[in-house]
Amino acid sequence: GGALALLQKISLLIDKQLKMSFLGSTRQSSESTFITDLNLSKEGK
Repeated sequence: GGALALLQKISLLIDKQLKMSFLGSTRQSSESTFITDLNLSKEGK
């Protein structure tokens, strides 16, 4: 029925949002780690 289709659409949207936010947060953390590594290598010279 219509309600089931609506539920599936909503769950798909939520899944997409979760994946996007997860990808965004992991990318941010890897970027900050990269920046930290750069700073450490500068100090190490």
